[in-house]
Amino acid sequence: MMSTTTDRSLARHLGEHTAREHSMALTLLLLLSLLHTVRGSGVQLQAETEEIVWERPGDMQLGVVLSLTAFDKDRLCGPRLRRPSALHRLHAIVFALEEINRSDDILPNVTLGFVVMDDCSRDASALLRALHFIPRPGCQGSQGVHGLTSSLQGGTSGGGSSFFKAIQDRSLGVKTYPVVGVLGAELSESSMQMAALLSAFRVPQLSYASSSPFLSDKNKFRFFSRIVPSDRQQAMVIVDMLQQFQWTYVAVVYSYGVYGLSGFRYIRGALEKKGFCLAAAMATESEFTEDDYERLVDDLVSITPKVKVVVLFTVHAGSLLRTVRRKGLAGRFVWLSSDTLVPNVKDYRGYEDVVLGLLLVGFKSAPVKRFEDQFQFTTLRNSNDDPWFVMFFQEMFNCSTNISSPLPPCNPDVPIRQSPLYENNTSVMRAVNSVYTFAYALHNVTQNCTYTSQNVTNCFTPEDLLRSIRSTHFVGENGVMVGIDSSGDGIATYQVRNLRVDNGKYSFTTVGEWEGSRENFSFLNKQDIMWHPGFNRLARKHVQVSDNASEEEEEEEKEEEKEDCRGDEDCVPSSSCSEQCRAGYQAVPTWPRCCLVCKKCRENEYTYVRDVRDSLPTCHACPSEGNFSWPDPDTRKTCHPIPVSYVSFTSPLGLTLMALDLLVLALVLTCSTLYIRSRTSRLIKATSRELSAVMLLGHLLACLAVPVFLVKPSSASCLVAHMAFHVSLTLVYAPLLVKINRIYRIFVSGKRSARKLRFIGSGFQLLVSLGVVVVHLLFITTWMILIPPSQVTRMPNVNEKYVELVCVVSERGFLASLVINLVLMAACAVHSLSTRRLPANYNEAKFIMICVYTIAVLWLSFLATYFVMDNGVVHTLCLALALLVNVISCQLFLFVPKLYAVYKIPSSKLHVVNDALDKNKNQNERISESSMQ
Repeated sequence: MMSTTTDRSLARHLGEHTAREHSMALTLLLLLSLLHTVRGSGVQLQAETEEIVWERPGDMQLGVVLSLTAFDKDRLCGPRLRRPSALHRLHAIVFALEEINRSDDILPNVTLGFVVMDDCSRDASALLRALHFIPRPGCQGSQGVHGLTSSLQGGTSGGGSSFFKAIQDRSLGVKTYPVVGVLGAELSESSMQMAALLSAFRVPQLSYASSSPFLSDKNKFRFFSRIVPSDRQQAMVIVDMLQQFQWTYVAVVYSYGVYGLSGFRYIRGALEKKGFCLAAAMATESEFTEDDYERLVDDLVSITPKVKVVVLFTVHAGSLLRTVRRKGLAGRFVWLSSDTLVPNVKDYRGYEDVVLGLLLVGFKSAPVKRFEDQFQFTTLRNSNDDPWFVMFFQEMFNCSTNISSPLPPCNPDVPIRQSPLYENNTSVMRAVNSVYTFAYALHNVTQNCTYTSQNVTNCFTPEDLLRSIRSTHFVGENGVMVGIDSSGDGIATYQVRNLRVDNGKYSFTTVGEWEGSRENFSFLNKQDIMWHPGFNRLARKHVQVSDNASEEEEEEEKEEEKEDCRGDEDCVPSSSCSEQCRAGYQAVPTWPRCCLVCKKCRENEYTYVRDVRDSLPTCHACPSEGNFSWPDPDTRKTCHPIPVSYVSFTSPLGLTLMALDLLVLALVLTCSTLYIRSRTSRLIKATSRELSAVMLLGHLLACLAVPVFLVKPSSASCLVAHMAFHVSLTLVYAPLLVKINRIYRIFVSGKRSARKLRFIGSGFQLLVSLGVVVVHLLFITTWMILIPPSQVTRMPNVNEKYVELVCVVSERGFLASLVINLVLMAACAVHSLSTRRLPANYNEAKFIMICVYTIAVLWLSFLATYFVMDNGVVHTLCLALALLVNVISCQLFLFVPKLYAVYKIPSSKLHVVNDALDKNKNQNERISESSMQ
């Protein structure tokens, strides 16, 4: 609602100004009507209480219009000065004119006079003052008057010429002064009113303070120039300041007038471009009472509880700040003001605690020492007939020149510097520079002309002087470059000043400069800024935590306020709709867009800000390819490389596998040794010593392959490990299948016939077993050549802080080779099932069946885990355990029982057991003899 109201009021007011200034003739007609109205109401324009003139004659005169007295809604001019610095600028202008008149380098033999008038801080008064500077018919400006009259006659229905003559006619009661140009006004509203009239009569006008963008329109204000730039740049400085401190949620208080509305328009546009939000926009008016200001302050506090920064673009800032003081709200806001406030501490008397920490954006300026050295000794006696000095002196010393006043009488011999309110003024620099701009321009248009002091104005036309003003460039006071562009706007450097207190003494300190030519800060010393002690809260207090954060993270630790809060980042106030998201959280815009919600980043994401000045923190994933990294756990603002992991000999898993592998290897070596020693045993012979030797070789290779899996992955280690894995299994399953197939054939054929079986000899069985192994080895070799294994660093899960170095082999080749071994194992299982009922567990048939089934169950578990889990450690563990468990199963079910029988059961007893269990002894003996061949 507030934003809509602001837009409507802005459009309405700008429309009023546009309509009012659309036609110059209409403006002049309104002016004429105003004059008649004022005269008819009995107000005397020349009355001493309403219009005061300070005139000093010269060969050429400058008109000067300043805002000396404060606005008064009941009178045309108020009874008090606008601010003490106003008279500083007046005397600085007079000082500069006197200095020029004494100079032999500028306008030699020509005296510059002046006519000073007060516009009473009212645009209507400024328009009335401009009437005094309209050239009389027959004077130097008459040519311009008649030329304009002729051009307007075609657009008005008769009487155009008489209209201009009527304005120039003294019968209206307005005295005119023959000036070559007008210096002023200070307020943009006043300058616009004056420029509309003076441009019509071709009177050059130069301002050192009016900065409204509307004054850049030379179609309406052709003869207006200024040594300061448009408020557009000042708005840019203010928004750049907001960006420097990330104040994304602010309020703006502007004055309801040309200056405030245009400034607010540019600030609002710049805020939108930066993505910042306007919490509230409130306008002040000249007619505001104390109650109006109190309501405005109450609204400012209640509507914007999260706003800590208020931008002031209002000429009524002093009244607003005094109201804040009365309501006891010192330290509630950071005030960021335009040049409506001045860097003079004495102007803030009585409410210094409110403006402590004030950031003031204004034109680069400094006191003019030679002027201050003279002005500080001014007394009532030597004030050079200044009609406003008495008023100024009375306010500075709180005295009165009226004997009937209850105030103490003023001492006419006391210099002004003894006033407790006196201080050097920085704004006088622009006033002095504006006078010199006029002087240099006049010097340029007269230096090649032969003239006398009485006819010097005949050397140039108003157009000549205007061009000279806009082409004048020089180094002004304190080394500041002064110049005006072709549009009549000045170039300037802005300064950011900070109001601070040291040992109880308040002062302004320059903390930054913003170059108008480059449109950015040349420097900004944030560490030099003193903030109001009310803002001394640690920045982490303002950190917003999520709903699921721990209680410790949500606790806010309160600290005592520091008396001196400068150069400390913890003191910098925050002004945002949402508090700053803590590390590991990103800001998610809601509505309004500056009101953010903090959302926790994923575990692999860090908080990233593209530009600290204009971007919100967002979550970005740390690189998960190539340069694998993980967010820093403390700041969550950077990513650190993740250590590469693999199963090594020194890791807990590696040590466990090696210990198990050594035990299994010891078992294999023990069994192999005992088998060799017992190779002549009848029972060992019955198990086919050659096939058993091949199986033991496979077991040995499996044990030797396990350490290769623990070597740091490389192309060579990956090749050796996977070849050993597949070949070792084939060395076990191929002879096992041949062995059980032989038992099956002997048993079945023994039942059917007593004829000796073919191809059951040890040599042939060994040849078949090795043939299967060689074929599989050729397949593996071909696969490894076509698609060689390699090592790869990878991150299996981007949401887990884990990077591994693993071997990568062709899945098709791995599966094909694995299927060959599984087929061998399945064939063993089928044959073992067929031989499970052999009498007396003939030649370990039942042990083979149990061994094969055990391995099958284990393989099902390992295969499921291997292909489901995408983890290098799991893969290594599965492959290593598959080898070791396979070896253990075969050793426990095929070799250990035989060795136990050989060494623990006597042969005679074993034979008795066999006889008792055999129903067909003869058949058994025949089969046994065949198996031993």
